[in-house]
Amino acid sequence: MWSISFWAPLVLAFVKQAQAQGWPYQGCYTDNIISRTLRGEHFTDASSMSRSLCTLTCAHRDFSYAGLEFGKECYCGYLLNPAATLTSDAECNMPCAGNPEEDCGAADRISVYYNGNPLPTIQPTAGTFSYTGCYTDSVSNRVLPFTADFPFGTDPDRCTAACKTSGYKYAGLEFGSECWCGDSVALGIRQSDDECYMRCQGSALHICGAPDRLTLYEDNDVQ
Repeated sequence: MWSISFWAPLVLAFVKQAQAQGWPYQGCYTDNIISRTLRGEHFTDASSMSRSLCTLTCAHRDFSYAGLEFGKECYCGYLLNPAATLTSDAECNMPCAGNPEEDCGAADRISVYYNGNPLPTIQPTAGTFSYTGCYTDSVSNRVLPFTADFPFGTDPDRCTAACKTSGYKYAGLEFGSECWCGDSVALGIRQSDDECYMRCQGSALHICGAPDRLTLYEDNDVQ
């Protein structure tokens, strides 16, 4: 078993690396379990949570935002949920479990940090395809039934090209890495664009749906 003395220099090096990358404080935001302010990954550490631990973890997973809540919770995300509201910094007043000198949000309040990386946006066109909206989808009831496999990540250009080559009118991107094709979207229900918030694994600048959400494109050449 590795001793604490073995790990200490490595942990210190990672912390310094995270601090060097820079994560400017963005403010104290509202948050709730129904509509998370940061909708990427999250974890809880009731003994060691700190700003450095949270930002380092989010940086390692290539997220742009990191947020701390309830003294021990860390959330990562590509975009801020527009439903969240900026509040007074005084409302994020709970000490971090791993560093009482730092504040880690509070109950339903999240201390947000941003590393300055460009934020992903919805690509309006891809070849002959145009973006038509963010749609619901599910494993049991697929809006687009055919999938195109991209083991190393996809983006709107590659997904729409694959669907067009296969003769399909619609292309949809989901969960950051999935490409789906089909000729009808009758099963899908359009949602607000902010429901699609995951960055494409094949393009850091563009959005590729979200869990159970499709960034949908239609081929303008197909009637």
